Amino acid sequence: MAATRRPAAAGLGKVDLIADAAGPGTLLTLGPGAHVKVGDADVSPIPNRKVARCVVPIVSLFTVGILAAVLIKVGGDVAGVLRVRTSAGVINGFYDGVADSWMGVPYGRAPVRWGAPVETKWDEMKDATRPGPVCPQGKAFGYDLTAQESSETDCLVLNVFAPHGAAKAVSDGSQGVAMRPVMVFLHGGGFVVGSGSQSLYNASLLARRADAIVVVVQYRLGALGFLAHSALTAQDGTSGNYGMLDQQAALQWLYKNVGSFGGDAGQVTLWGHGAGGISALQHIAMPSSTDFFRRVLVQSAAWDALPMRVDAEKDGAAFAGALGCSGAGSDEATLACMRSKPVEEAVAASMTPALWRRWSPVLDGTHIKHQLRALLSDPLFATAAVPGGILAGMGANDSTAILSFLFDNSTSTSGRGNGETGGAHAGPVAAITPSSLEGHVSALFPGAASASAIADFYRAEFNVPAAGSDPDVRAFQAVAQAASDGALMCPQRRMLGVVNGSGLPTYMYQLQHALSFVDPRLGASHFQDVSLAFGQPCFITCENYEGNFLPVERQLSNRLMDSFAAFARGASPGSAAAAPSGDTVRGWPAFADPSVGRGEALARLDVPVSTVGSVRDDPDACAALWDAQHWPVHSG
Repeated sequence: MAATRRPAAAGLGKVDLIADAAGPGTLLTLGPGAHVKVGDADVSPIPNRKVARCVVPIVSLFTVGILAAVLIKVGGDVAGVLRVRTSAGVINGFYDGVADSWMGVPYGRAPVRWGAPVETKWDEMKDATRPGPVCPQGKAFGYDLTAQESSETDCLVLNVFAPHGAAKAVSDGSQGVAMRPVMVFLHGGGFVVGSGSQSLYNASLLARRADAIVVVVQYRLGALGFLAHSALTAQDGTSGNYGMLDQQAALQWLYKNVGSFGGDAGQVTLWGHGAGGISALQHIAMPSSTDFFRRVLVQSAAWDALPMRVDAEKDGAAFAGALGCSGAGSDEATLACMRSKPVEEAVAASMTPALWRRWSPVLDGTHIKHQLRALLSDPLFATAAVPGGILAGMGANDSTAILSFLFDNSTSTSGRGNGETGGAHAGPVAAITPSSLEGHVSALFPGAASASAIADFYRAEFNVPAAGSDPDVRAFQAVAQAASDGALMCPQRRMLGVVNGSGLPTYMYQLQHALSFVDPRLGASHFQDVSLAFGQPCFITCENYEGNFLPVERQLSNRLMDSFAAFARGASPGSAAAAPSGDTVRGWPAFADPSVGRGEALARLDVPVSTVGSVRDDPDACAALWDAQHWPVHSG
């Protein structure tokens, strides 16, 4: 496949600093008689504003049960109000004492349920000091944003975080202004829950430490974002990837406008966690996306095999049935019926036990035509689509947290089944026991060619007894490790090996340290490396409680942020010289470092010192059990 040429970056927008410094109670003015339209109010002069602050818990998930997601709060004194002119209109943000921020910035809107996003514009100044509405969603994986303001049409927003003064320097035309790398983050949540405005994703600390522009993107979820249905396909020629098109629209918007904030549109790292990481990787397979990023960074994600549209349409038919629209008659009548239902009914129908884990990007033949693993096996394609390479990582016990929401193991979770925690199931799923181990492996990996061999391998590895001391704990750990290996570690290893074969930079990490405020029975689980990457001591969500990492955890967080900053600059994540703060995870090897094990190396993130190691102590497990398998999308 021929390499594609990246177009030149669009021109920079205009930025005005309204006030550079102001103490509590100071009035920020535009000049005599000036008026500014902010929301529905005329303001003259602009008063002291409140700004976003993440306040964080250091509590055990198992002490308080499932935490409700808390959005970035408005509180604290402002030190400046920033006005930025974008291609869509003027927005005003703020400086929170750490970084400059613009919240809830619309990058598009959904004109109709199950339609591609369209551009949006505004004439008057738009207030960007508060989060935008979340995308409609149910409850799952410990997330509950159902009490937050939501909008089906206007939830396509992003939050921008920039080092203080970066935008002003561009606007002033200062000599020698160096444009900063851009890190675009896609949140996780299994494609059914989550928001870009969760406090965990307050990127002020990261933007300042990395000296980078960090952008957090929100996109449509569940059936509203990923429904494939024959009626939609008949109308539009394709269906199923509306959430992916949202993300692509955000990338296009940033390509035009990130320079206004001080960012380099030619140095974009597309970054995601869980479902957001899967999305980031799948944009490599979307030819219309690859001009808008250079490298990819994923946490707890790999190159999952996407379902074919024709198969996904069967889930779409089940969704239509759950909505009461399956007997509408013609395609037009079915589609009209589904679109006429209140959004609450559409969300409820998408979160039934049979459907809630079925939503994901699809191989639709239009936007995504080929499986990513096949595309990346072509060196010409790989070097054109992702020339900056891939960095991937996960927790050593990544799947324990996810399984805690899926299975009712009181010895390994909070003791609450998904039915009690606001999840999608009507009741708790059966607990994992030694006798059910193989059945749970089969349930997690439907169609496994060797479920019994997989179960036997992990039963032996964790010495799962038929009876005796803590048999259920050992069984849970065995299934969790099988899930981590099969869905994440082995696919990441295989993916990086293929990409490295094209001569592209590849790096891998595994978090070994379990954060002090998370129940120790989870180990180094899903979500914890995200807390470190953003510098926010939260687990899944943040509560209104000011806490902090242990000193050694804050040091590890700083080093991980620096390593990500180095990678975003096109350097090794272990390169201290490439990180503004110079405190990276030292010695982070390239994935194919021949001096480590079998030439499959990673950084083991730990305290007080991170180390270098092989991908797995027993790499043959990947080859024997997992490499030949092709699993459907699996993420949180």
